[in-house]
Amino acid sequence: MEYHQHSSIHRLRLAAGALTLWRLPPREDENPRDLRESTAFYPLVGLGVGLLPAAMLLLDAPAGPRAALALAAWAAVTGATTLVGWAQSCDAALTPLDGRQRRLRMLRTRRLGAFGAAGLVLLMLAKWSALAHAPAFAPLVAAPLGRWAMVHALRTYAPAERGRPDAVLSGAVPLWAATWVAVAVLGLVTAASPDPARTALAVTAGTLLSLAAVAFLVDRFAGVNGPACAVACEAAEVGALFALLPWG
Repeated sequence: MEYHQHSSIHRLRLAAGALTLWRLPPREDENPRDLRESTAFYPLVGLGVGLLPAAMLLLDAPAGPRAALALAAWAAVTGATTLVGWAQSCDAALTPLDGRQRRLRMLRTRRLGAFGAAGLVLLMLAKWSALAHAPAFAPLVAAPLGRWAMVHALRTYAPAERGRPDAVLSGAVPLWAATWVAVAVLGLVTAASPDPARTALAVTAGTLLSLAAVAFLVDRFAGVNGPACAVACEAAEVGALFALLPWG
């Protein structure tokens, strides 16, 4: 039991290190199994990611600056890693190129092209405009859902490239465990929200948008990779945020 508890705590720390600025020093006895099992905690880490931007939305400030602070806090906590993956995916998937290998080579260059820049600006504008009008708890829905979407993408699709670091996770992550954690986290947030029906709709909308975005990228890359997982996360977050807006 002691070993099991130690492993769970270590895997939670690994998940936090993968998704936030909190980086762990490498361990000599690190193994791929712990890395894969740590993804079960991704939705829980996502809840932690959403706390600071949610706090920013509670500030007594105009909607625009308040949303900008929330968005800046969101990017800072995560190290903007999913934003980088989003920009890379926009470049590689939308630039007119022939062949999967050329698209994957573009991903590896890590250069920001026209489609990547435009996609990043549009994403930031979309999230800023949503945060300006969404309820303060919206990041507590969007961030955990986005991290669950990453696990779903890794489990559902084969890796785009064998031998890459992200290929260690692809196809072998504990999706059911991550789903139960996500259900627990999002269930608590939904129950505590002032409009549970709208919150449940936001979870559904974010999930559907993420599934569609990942399916498009898998078709372009012939598999899933780190940037595609970043798109899964960002698409889920945007879908959830917009569904929480006071439409009408």
